[in-house]
Amino acid sequence: METAIYATLFHSISTNQKPQHFKCLTGKDSWCFFQAALGRGEVPGPHVKHVKTPLKETHLDKSMPLYQRLASNELLQRCIRCVTQNANESLYSIIWGKCSKETSATLRRVTIAVCDAVCEFNFGTKNQYTIFKRKMGLLQINSQKCWLFGETTVEFIIGKEKDWRCTQSLGKKLR
Repeated sequence: METAIYATLFHSISTNQKPQHFKCLTGKDSWCFFQAALGRGEVPGPHVKHVKTPLKETHLDKSMPLYQRLASNELLQRCIRCVTQNANESLYSIIWGKCSKETSATLRRVTIAVCDAVCEFNFGTKNQYTIFKRKMGLLQINSQKCWLFGETTVEFIIGKEKDWRCTQSLGKKLR
């Protein structure tokens, strides 16, 4: 894993004059265009065309500490135990599952997706079922509040005019 991490760094600073693909995976099925071409017995194409995120070698001194941290045994041990997912990424995953990033959506649609995802994230899918039952008039509960990072309150209100609203701690409505 450590070799793969450093491979991305050296792949990015590689140029036609100074190819640095010594840590990249070899063979014709390699992700590295240079090693894949060598594996097929072809001449590799130009780096300008194939290296999507080039770095100048002068930036190597600034980038190396970051890569050393990424390749440290302490961080890699955490990856093996699968404890690298942070709460924000988990919440974003729920939001984008309800409102795709690939398609355009209205502000109202995105706001509803965020409100729905926050309640699901904080209280689980069972709470979502309760909210939907309440919206259909099967449960009589006044309101349900979910907190998003302590700044935004998501409040589902049952009534004829509004089924939901998002308010910031300043009392300003978001719609």
